[in-house]
Amino acid sequence: MTVKSAHKGLIGGFNPANLKYVDYTCGKVAPDGTKCHSDIVKNVKRTLMSTMNGVISSLLYEWNYTNVKNSNYSTISIEDDYGNKFVKIKDNGWIFDYFRKMCSMCHIGVKYPYGTTAHESGCLACHAEFNSNSKYLGDDPTIDKNKNGIVPYHELTIKIRSTQCLKCHNRSSRYGTSYAGIGENDFYPVPLNKGEFSKNRLLGRRFYFHFNSDVHYKKGMECIDCHTGKEIMGDGRLHHRMFEQTDVTCETCHGDYNHKPKTYKILSYSDPLLSISSYNLKYGDEIVVTKENTDFIWNVKKISNNYYLFGKVNKVKLRIPLIYKDKFHKPNPCNSKLECYSCHFSWTMLCFGCHTGFNKNRSQYDAMKRKKVKGYWYERRGYLRYSDIYLIKDQNNKYAPAQFCQSQVTIPQLNIKNHVFIHRDKSNSYVVAPVQPHTVTKASKRCVDCHNNPTAVGLGKGELFIKKGSIKFLSIYNSKESGLNVLFSPESMIFQSVADDRYKILNKREVKKILDVGKCTFCHHKYSEKFFKFYFKRFCPRKNKGEFLNDKGRN
Repeated sequence: MTVKSAHKGLIGGFNPANLKYVDYTCGKVAPDGTKCHSDIVKNVKRTLMSTMNGVISSLLYEWNYTNVKNSNYSTISIEDDYGNKFVKIKDNGWIFDYFRKMCSMCHIGVKYPYGTTAHESGCLACHAEFNSNSKYLGDDPTIDKNKNGIVPYHELTIKIRSTQCLKCHNRSSRYGTSYAGIGENDFYPVPLNKGEFSKNRLLGRRFYFHFNSDVHYKKGMECIDCHTGKEIMGDGRLHHRMFEQTDVTCETCHGDYNHKPKTYKILSYSDPLLSISSYNLKYGDEIVVTKENTDFIWNVKKISNNYYLFGKVNKVKLRIPLIYKDKFHKPNPCNSKLECYSCHFSWTMLCFGCHTGFNKNRSQYDAMKRKKVKGYWYERRGYLRYSDIYLIKDQNNKYAPAQFCQSQVTIPQLNIKNHVFIHRDKSNSYVVAPVQPHTVTKASKRCVDCHNNPTAVGLGKGELFIKKGSIKFLSIYNSKESGLNVLFSPESMIFQSVADDRYKILNKREVKKILDVGKCTFCHHKYSEKFFKFYFKRFCPRKNKGEFLNDKGRN
């Protein structure tokens, strides 16, 4: 009749799925050798959502704790079967204090009990869905319905909705919010609603607008309809970056101009895939596999000559449009260097000049210690923007949209005020990384959106003009006048660091080449124009220079 007596002797106390105890519960092997989820539990501990290595690495590099962009620090000391090892982060030091209080609330090894982003730890971080206010809604009379951090019902689910993913994926690159069409605003309550301040709030007094959501979201697709169990729960390896752990791409389901999606056909009644009954697989089914043949997309089937997605949560059945032999996706010198979403996205989050401060006199919740401790961190932003595209070379050496991480830090105790850290190689600690915005749209960007846009090539806001036959640029922002210790505009990407050395900021030759094409796109701005057929047939880029030559060799 009491919570305490009901849970007496329960492994893990109130949560047997906590990563500290999960080997003895969800991951247990029965005396007769029957496995529960031992392989999954082993992999989950090695995922980025558990180790948080990518977040920790970026933080330590950006705040000049180390010059190594991929560190070996983790929320736990752990190693995989491939010789990779991570060590647990330190308990002392203001950088690690910042991580525990500001970043680790999304680490699946800890519970965060407060507000709209409340979630449990371990397996329950995903499989026990919280409601919007983290209050209990069931009929158990022993549970306080006014208490924070309790699941609404004592239920587990594998039909995980995007709202649960949004509990964590609402900061940093903000995939979850962008996918649903939520664009975060600066720290003031607009737009107004009937003359009153906006009621649209995210955790931390963050206000938001409603923008155009992703086309997949509009069709009723949840995050798990694209992202596989192996992507989310790991492949057993320790990874530094998200792209190392994810394998699903646009081409996985839509194919490309020369290939239809790759498939696997079940031709044996003993095939282990048939045991996955929740996806209704049967003998003869042909399902899609990822590009590298590392994972199955259980819910995407080839039926006759068509491909269909079957929703795991909403039970939608969607026919997938293919790129195969589509005239608008025929490879050419331009689109073959772009990721699909470089053209097919409507907006992305651009956050300039985040300001991080510290107050030693206030207390704050330490998610890893599960209690409030002395010292309070806060964040403020210079400004947010949603429209312009910035391009960067990603890990595939393709042009992709980019996002910034720009932090000024104020810590009076260390005599640090509005400080941008400078590394030993004289590079600044502003960093940039490629991103899949998760705001995919059927409509494509126009050529002019990049080729006539100084922000797209990394120059930032300003004016392009021709002087003595050369393209010149004048920035509208003056960092020196604003008191920043950087020699360029925060909107300028070409002078900033990359979060991983596998990314590359556009060089001078690439910038010139892109802007040179822009001279044509002032007038010829529709891809369907005959001009572009002529252009790609008779003009080609000369590799060693940023010039374009016609078939007679003249500039």
